[in-house]
Amino acid sequence: MAKIIDAAIMVFSVNGYENANITDITKAAGVATGSLNNCFGNKEKLGAYVTLVMLKHTMPPVHATIDFDDDPILFTMATVCTYHRFMMETGGYRQFFIESLKYDFIFNYLSRVPNNLAENLIRHYRNDADPETVTLRSQYLPYMLGRTLILKQQEGYFHDISSADVAYLVCREALKDFVSEKAIRARAPEGLRIALEICDRLPARPSMETIENAVRISL
Repeated sequence: MAKIIDAAIMVFSVNGYENANITDITKAAGVATGSLNNCFGNKEKLGAYVTLVMLKHTMPPVHATIDFDDDPILFTMATVCTYHRFMMETGGYRQFFIESLKYDFIFNYLSRVPNNLAENLIRHYRNDADPETVTLRSQYLPYMLGRTLILKQQEGYFHDISSADVAYLVCREALKDFVSEKAIRARAPEGLRIALEICDRLPARPSMETIENAVRISL
């Protein structure tokens, strides 16, 4: 599976998701088409694994820079800004990312992955909070907001909203039940600075170790 995902990352980065050819992916991986079908079943699930790999690629540098419990707002801001900037501006995956939002397989598959943010918010701020409600407000609603903004920008709307603005709005949506907007806004410049520094040194291609760790998760 890891070899196929690695090949898919290369093909998706060049062709995007829509124009990526399964034959090109299997050829780059050195496997038969049947192997891809047996491992993933369809191109959408393969795309979901690629998205998961990118999340696992961008998060460790944030963890190495700041701990959630030291500053939950800054940690969340830096995490969102790093992933968003890497996918949209620095990693070469812009078209793939936009099309993954269009087809919504991020939501369809990654919603099955445990939501660490919700767990951390409950633990840090309010132990009596309902986990399902926190997951809805800290994961699903922020995702839908970011998805809407990015896709509508491709249609010609919201040109005055920058990439950093999108990341900020997503973070505000995720955190607003726990902290004030003033506190979120105060951390935004530092979160963006951390993201810029991480993206400047983050390799464009995830390591095989990162890919293999993602393979262990069942989507």
